[in-house]
Amino acid sequence: MPGADGMLQLGRHHRFDAGATPLQGQAHEIIVSILDDPSPGLDGVKERLTRCLAAHPHAPEMALLEHLRETVKIVNAEPGQ
Repeated sequence: MPGADGMLQLGRHHRFDAGATPLQGQAHEIIVSILDDPSPGLDGVKERLTRCLAAHPHAPEMALLEHLRETVKIVNAEPGQ
């Protein structure tokens, strides 16, 4: 449920515009699932995603896109890839 400012809580630390587009809603769901994933070894992934969210606080689709681009660069830079 949106707060008085029309924003929804995104994960534990980020807020999300309640009047968002369907694409923004889908990105929001993906982001929340990553941030809430208890799997070990995701600290770096969550840190990068949180940084992308800080850079795009009202555009979860852009935050997710930036996160994916950064992840591709990291994966492609690893030996044997």
